[in-house]
Amino acid sequence: KNQAKAEDERAIFQLFLEKQGWPTEVSLFESREAPEPDILYEFVDGKIAFELLELCVSEVAEEQSKLTDGLKEPEVLRISDPTSRLVRKKLRKNYVSQFPIDLLCYSNGRIGTPDDLVVRRMTDVIVCSKAVKFRCVWYYGKKGIYKIYEASIVSE
Repeated sequence: KNQAKAEDERAIFQLFLEKQGWPTEVSLFESREAPEPDILYEFVDGKIAFELLELCVSEVAEEQSKLTDGLKEPEVLRISDPTSRLVRKKLRKNYVSQFPIDLLCYSNGRIGTPDDLVVRRMTDVIVCSKAVKFRCVWYYGKKGIYKIYEASIVSE
């Protein structure tokens, strides 16, 4: 994984922790390499692994990059929401961790879809999924953090 992507993920993760009111000390979390989830976090009750997923429209990201670099004038884009496709793809992946794994989806301002619609689309994908491997699924949107899914506790 490239260093810049790992740094971006840690920065987003730290903002998520702050919004949740969870401990944010940098020493409590670290980037991991695939097939492990992206971040391992030392929580009060133990460790939790987090897989991060940016819900991003690639055309918007490219436009932002060109505008930031001063390479072009703004233009109108026709885009479609990638939420369902990206979440479905993430649910199919396999991860290796001895700790519970949460999925943290975030938009980082590069999706034009309102939070309520993203939450509904994520919920629809999870409901239609045969098996969700994640302990919790979160969405960190423009207006807040939403817990989309939490696995039922199954006693052994």
